[in-house]
Amino acid sequence: MSTDYRDGVPVTRIEPDADAVTLHHADGTAERFDVVIGADGYRSAARALVDPAATAEYSGYVLWRGGYPVGELPPTMPDELRRRTVTVTYPGGHAPHADAHPR
Repeated sequence: MSTDYRDGVPVTRIEPDADAVTLHHADGTAERFDVVIGADGYRSAARALVDPAATAEYSGYVLWRGGYPVGELPPTMPDELRRRTVTVTYPGGHAPHADAHPR
């Protein structure tokens, strides 16, 4: 399985079918994918294309995000912090891993 992160590629239509999703781009081209994740924030253009009537509602929590130079971490990090701190990086961005947060 491969992953393809796209930034700045305008999508005008999202067309699901029984086994895939076709993205129609503003330039007239189309691409077919097994899975599409519209991770474009609370004003999601992807959500609006999939369900124009959907509205964002406050979920009751806030995401806090920051960075700290690895070279400045103490030589021994507490196990509790190590278990709950996971960062996923990719060209152009980063995100906390879902398993890193207590339920």
